[in-house]
Amino acid sequence: SVPHGVNEEFRCPPRPARAISACSPEKPFRLLYVSPVAMYKHQWNVISAFGELRRAGMPISLDFVGTKGVLAGRRYDAALRRLAPEDARMVSLREFMAHGSLPRLLQESDLFVFASSCETFGISLVEAMAAGLPVACARRGPMPSILGECGYYFDPLSPTSIAQALREAVYDAVGRERRAWEGYERAQAFSWSRCARE
Repeated sequence: SVPHGVNEEFRCPPRPARAISACSPEKPFRLLYVSPVAMYKHQWNVISAFGELRRAGMPISLDFVGTKGVLAGRRYDAALRRLAPEDARMVSLREFMAHGSLPRLLQESDLFVFASSCETFGISLVEAMAAGLPVACARRGPMPSILGECGYYFDPLSPTSIAQALREAVYDAVGRERRAWEGYERAQAFSWSRCARE
C-alpha cells in the first residue's frame, strides 16, 4: 500500500516538554484528540480515563476536534455526564475546524491522543507526529507500524489501559520529549511527493 503524506504546514520541531509540576488549573497539561467522534474512535473511553486522572488531582484538560456522529455522540455525552462538573468543564469539543487551523492547535498542545481501533492509515496521527507532539496511541491496526516505538500505547477498549498510558506519558517529561523527536523524525518519511511517486 502507498502511505499518505503530510501537508508541509504541519511540520514543526518538538517544543521542550512541560513537566506536570509546571502545570496548574489555569495552565493545564493539554491533551488533544483530532478525529470524528465515531464508534471505532472510542472518545468516551478517553473521557473516562481523563476523569480517572482528574480525580487523582492531575491538572489536565482534554480537547476534541471532530464532528459528532449520532450513536457515538450519545456515548460521548454519557461519558461527559459521568464526570464531576469541574472536570467536565475541562473537556472541549470543536466539531468544525478549518484544516489550516490544526497545526497551531497541535503546537499549543502537550500530548496527542489517538484511540481509534480501526484505520486504513491514520492521517491525523502522522500530522501530530509531524507537528512535534508526543503521542499516546491505540495498539491497533496500522498505528504501531506508523508510530513505531515512539508512542505510549494502550488498549482503546479499556479506560484503565488508556489512563495508565496517559499517566505514564504525563509524568515522563524526558521520555516524552525524546519520543516526540523520534516521532517527528519518523514523520519525515510521509510526504505527498513520495505518495505521488509511489
